[in-house]
Order: sequence, then structure tokens, then C-alpha cells
Amino acid sequence: MSGIAQQLESIVSASQISAWESLPAPSQQQLRAAVTPDTQVECIVYPETIAALADVIAWAGRDRIPFCCAAA
Repeated sequence: MSGIAQQLESIVSASQISAWESLPAPSQQQLRAAVTPDTQVECIVYPETIAALADVIAWAGRDRIPFCCAAA
């Protein structure tokens, strides 16, 4: 896992984090279409609660980590 994913494990469990490489190709294509071409996606986080989502967003803001939110 990337350093970012390891940091996220302090907020959500490892089972809620997927490495970019482990995503199916169609999912990677959808995500690439949602971000700028020069954006490197390292991992996908699936928080199970609103509180966990808020914690992930706050962490990203503090560390200036770009993120994209999507709902299933």
C-alpha cells in the first residue's frame, strides 16, 4: 500500500482502502474520467460512516491531499 493508504489506516480500517492497482479496469476508467489527466490516484477509501467520511476529508484538508468524493 502507498504511504497515503497507510496514513488513512489511522482513520478507517485497511479493509476500507483499496489500492488503485487492485481496482477493476472499468472502475479505473470511470475515476480517470472524473479527475484531471495529471492526477495520480493512489487509493480509494470506502468509509462506512458519515463521521469516518468527515475524518477522511479533514485529514485530506490538513495535509493538502486532493480527493474526489463519489456516492454509490
